Amino acid sequence: MNILGIIFCCQVFVFIAVVGSDLVDDQEYEEAQSRGGKLLPLFNIVRFQNKPCGAGPLRGTCYTDKECNSRGGSNGGPCAGGYGICCTFTPECGSQSSENLTYLTNNNPSAGPCSYRICKNNDWVCRLRFDFIDFTMAQPVLTRAGEGSSIGDCTTDQFSVTSANGGSPVICGTNTGQHIIVDASQDCNVATFVVGPQPFSGRSWNVRVTQYSCNDESSPGGPPGCLQYFTEPTGVISSFNFPSNEKNANTFGTPTHLSNQMYTSCFRRNTNKCSICFTPTYTGGAIESFGVR
Repeated sequence: MNILGIIFCCQVFVFIAVVGSDLVDDQEYEEAQSRGGKLLPLFNIVRFQNKPCGAGPLRGTCYTDKECNSRGGSNGGPCAGGYGICCTFTPECGSQSSENLTYLTNNNPSAGPCSYRICKNNDWVCRLRFDFIDFTMAQPVLTRAGEGSSIGDCTTDQFSVTSANGGSPVICGTNTGQHIIVDASQDCNVATFVVGPQPFSGRSWNVRVTQYSCNDESSPGGPPGCLQYFTEPTGVISSFNFPSNEKNANTFGTPTHLSNQMYTSCFRRNTNKCSICFTPTYTGGAIESFGVR
């Protein structure tokens, strides 16, 4: 009887040491009961929070395998000490998603519109951030090509996001590394890619959509009305479809500013800072990073 008691204690200790390090505090353990000199099984009800997970190109949310399947997600690997799976969401054109960390992806889009309805995950969500991990579409009009077409117009390919407060401007071209943030709508936001019939090699997009709660200006979601939000003490800000450094500029060709780009970029004031200094990232070459004409 003493030997059984020692084995039981060791089993409980090992289980708690392994599981308790990876799961949240909201756990319940049912102790085994010994009757008639027999050791009964140890039953456990394990609960974990649906937190972001994963460190690869596609991050996800930690769900049980059943929950992930019911939500239309894909298994991106284990989480919560192996009790959950990192569920990733990559809806197709015409789909709707209310999942945080949704990825809009297409490596070979066909001509025509491709829209995604992005709905709030809960009532506390106020901001939707679209990070362009990959964004390559046709360039805007580079030369005046007849009546009604102006330099900088996105006449072949287009991307925009709707919002109750105006949404985003229409953009096109190369915007990898850029981001757009809009206010979340009560009846969902619509992100639309429009692919023109003209041939253009290399069209693709991979856009991560993250939802942020209200009144949390410390988050990357930023305050209402800011299409872009920068929180780091240093960095590069550039207009859409503009090369971010001189090396890219030399292979990019002559950049063209997109038409109708009236929006607000916001900068968070960091601790003990009282001013911001803006300088061109490259000057003196065939292409300079700042100019007004």
